Amino acid sequence: MTKKVDEEKARLKERQDAWKEYQDNRLNAAREIRDLEISLMQEGKDKELEALNTSLDRQIEDTKKAENLTQKEKQRLIDLYNQQREQKEKEINDKYIEAQKEREKKQRMRLKQ
Repeated sequence: MTKKVDEEKARLKERQDAWKEYQDNRLNAAREIRDLEISLMQEGKDKELEALNTSLDRQIEDTKKAENLTQKEKQRLIDLYNQQREQKEKEINDKYIEAQKEREKKQRMRLKQ
């Protein structure tokens, strides 16, 4: 009886491991596809924001799945990632606003000449 139970446990473990490997492969493929899509985007604000958000979304997703962290640690990390997102988005937006202002200033200078 014990041998049969052990064999069944082993088969169940194999199926669980195979399913986890399948899920990991799907996740890795989806991430690789997204990375390639981003790399093909035209350089600029949208590409920078998309790369930032994709990276932070992945970090949050991985944090939620982490088995070695407590719920409190997970929540703190997620909160910090979201704060980082807000800060970096503002930096990116400010950079492009400043660049736009510079272009407009140069254009006005050319029109005055």
